[in-house]
Amino acid sequence: MITFWMRKQHAGTTSRPKGRLRTTFLGAFAALAASVGLAAPAHAAWESIGACPASGVIGMLLASERQPLRIGAGFDGEIEVFGHLLDTVRDVNLTGITGREISVVRGDSGFENGGRGVVGNTGPRFCALGSLIVRVKIPHNTPRGTRGTLVIGGERIPVEIVVDTFAAAWSGVNDSSSLSPETQPQFEANLRGAAAQSRQACVATAQGANYQRCLANRPAIVQERAARCAALQNSSCRQGGGSGNCVSIPNAPSPCDPLRSCEALRDSEVAGCATRNQARVPAARTPRCLRDLGGRSLLMADGTLEVTLPSPAQATDQQLSECLRQGFDVDLVVSRAQRNFGPGNDSAGTARARFEVASQTGAGAATVSGDNIYSGDAVIRFPGDLRQRLSRNGINFGTAGTITVRNRSLPTVVGLGDSTTVLRYAIVPPPTELVAPPVTRPIPRRPF
Repeated sequence: MITFWMRKQHAGTTSRPKGRLRTTFLGAFAALAASVGLAAPAHAAWESIGACPASGVIGMLLASERQPLRIGAGFDGEIEVFGHLLDTVRDVNLTGITGREISVVRGDSGFENGGRGVVGNTGPRFCALGSLIVRVKIPHNTPRGTRGTLVIGGERIPVEIVVDTFAAAWSGVNDSSSLSPETQPQFEANLRGAAAQSRQACVATAQGANYQRCLANRPAIVQERAARCAALQNSSCRQGGGSGNCVSIPNAPSPCDPLRSCEALRDSEVAGCATRNQARVPAARTPRCLRDLGGRSLLMADGTLEVTLPSPAQATDQQLSECLRQGFDVDLVVSRAQRNFGPGNDSAGTARARFEVASQTGAGAATVSGDNIYSGDAVIRFPGDLRQRLSRNGINFGTAGTITVRNRSLPTVVGLGDSTTVLRYAIVPPPTELVAPPVTRPIPRRPF
């Protein structure tokens, strides 16, 4: 047994300065602790990131998984790391990632985290472990696959930057055999005709059944509103005053406001018929006009777009050029990367990127429409002088090639990275032009 005692100073004796006494006591305590083997504070160790280990939250990373912490490029937010004594750590760093920022927000003890569950907030936040909250900012242009290390005290946690990628493919509507049989002018005329019939039916309903229904129900509605208005006027609860128990609804129609006549309602509905039933004609695309000119397009099983050009006898160079300028649809698909945190402030359902041609082989000079694409289609156009490019000595030779499209993240958008997709195509000349016409030679005659 070890006993501490202090000798009482007698009156008249010289007392030691208090600071020296305190220093001497602390030094003696430290030496004593070392001599008897008192344990030093345990090493801070992490157990989970994102939620308490026992919470089962999706996206939580456990230390036992031995996986890197996946953070989306452009992430700017807080990351909470749970573990023993982590709330006491203030030494943090994130190495290996250019331009990153990291700082300590606060540390919560196990008593504080566990107390949240005691007062009723049970679930992911209930945890007897301490936690450290750090704020991390990752530049949006950080390349995917970049590796780093999150250093928290003596703990080193591997980090990997993940980025959403894009994939592109020729759209199935480019297969001209799948289109409706109408030509483009017939197709547009049919849509406008159907819209006109819909407008006529809408107007007839507004002027007939709906108007008669309004006239039949109007007396009962007038009587009900008059009673409600009288009750409101006789009540101490009026709009803009009355007792404190009154509940006012902003912009709510008052029962004392005059009713719109059935004629006014009918005219308003008739006017709406014209705007609600307009023909929605989709933009013309090359597959239909190409078929109308005598050519065709076929989306093959391997994803190659095969384009058969019409012969000069079927379509002039100008007609073919105008058709090719309408372009072929390309579908864009966003492949979301698996992450623990991210993708920053970018909407999870929105993919905004600059879509451009990175390189191409074959006929060349293909272009892409637009540069701001929102999870939809882009349009690729072959050059209008494609026939001339493929023509040689009057014989139209076919060609095959590729178009490499690149989806580049806009500077103002985070969580999206550059990616490329190769689209394959084949240009097929008309069958009659695959073989040169036979040369007619005069048959020599024998002299008599």
